[in-house]
Amino acid sequence: MYADVMTPVTVIITEVPVSKPRLWPSSSLVDRATCWGQPVTVRCGSTSGTAVRYAWYRNAQHDNVLLHHSSELLLHCGAVVEDGDYYCVASNNASSQRSDVLSVQVLMPADSSCIYAVNMQGQLIYECADRMNGTTAKPPPTTSCHSDTVNQSLRINQTHQDLFPCRGATLVHAAALGITCDLADIPVRSAKMHESETKEEG
Repeated sequence: MYADVMTPVTVIITEVPVSKPRLWPSSSLVDRATCWGQPVTVRCGSTSGTAVRYAWYRNAQHDNVLLHHSSELLLHCGAVVEDGDYYCVASNNASSQRSDVLSVQVLMPADSSCIYAVNMQGQLIYECADRMNGTTAKPPPTTSCHSDTVNQSLRINQTHQDLFPCRGATLVHAAALGITCDLADIPVRSAKMHESETKEEG
């Protein structure tokens, strides 16, 4: 006859303390979408810890204001009406850790199409100066034109178009005006023709 042997087992559950939480945007800040009033979600996370809880706070003049209990903070035109610093707190029953500060600079508050910049540790630092001036950061376009004399494409910067008309352009004209062109495929012209055009320019 065999009898079941009941052995008492003691289970001790120990919570692992949380590590310092890290902040990162859900989408890249390289394109500076916030300068055009686009929303951005900032996430908070700890690499270690059990049963971690997250909460977002905003620094105020005399106290820190609890925004909500979540690992994510959504920034958008309706929420960012003035400059402010935000941070996340990760906690469990064993410990509590605070993240680095996330700074928001509001350049033009509005319900929509606002302008603001987000600055956080380890992310691109940018500004919206071009947006405030009503311009963009796009480089000036280039234009291709053909010379009647050389019959080759000359790439010139759009800002020099008024100084260097495409029609009838020659190498001497370009040199006289101090314009740099892409001449890799343009054949060298004869010394006699070059001398003739130089006299005409004089």
